[in-house]
Amino acid sequence: MSAMFESFAAAYSASLASIFERGRVVAAVRDVSSVGSSFGHAERDTLELVAHSFSVADPASCLIECVERQLRGRAVAVGDGRFG
Repeated sequence: MSAMFESFAAAYSASLASIFERGRVVAAVRDVSSVGSSFGHAERDTLELVAHSFSVADPASCLIECVERQLRGRAVAVGDGRFG
């Protein structure tokens, strides 16, 4: 079941807390194409939280309306997170 949040900021904060509370350590990989392993030169374990999901009651609440950030005719793809 997905948790419902009023804003993306609240969902993000709660998700980070969940990762630190219930996340599992995943062994590092060395891969020449991985930024996380300094392109194969270092190792860094990560935390993984499987099957985590959330919903945001008003996704538009985090949009910024600003003249300096106008899209000026460019198309923007927006997904609502529902797949399948």
